Amino acid sequence: MTNDERMQRESNLIATIRKTLPEFAKACADDTELVLLDQDAFAADYQEDECRLLGMEIKTLVSVEKKSV
Repeated sequence: MTNDERMQRESNLIATIRKTLPEFAKACADDTELVLLDQDAFAADYQEDECRLLGMEIKTLVSVEKKSV
């Protein structure tokens, strides 16, 4: 994967998170060192969309926002 492709993927990921989960995006964007995710907030019923969204959140925290999980 080229650097441009990686940057485009990260940009798309951030845009999706900002649109779908604006409060989460806001928490990630500030200087907060810790972001807690309630286990019942996502994938409580193991629905595919919720699991995908949870994965996107983790990816955003780790690779884009450079935070510890």
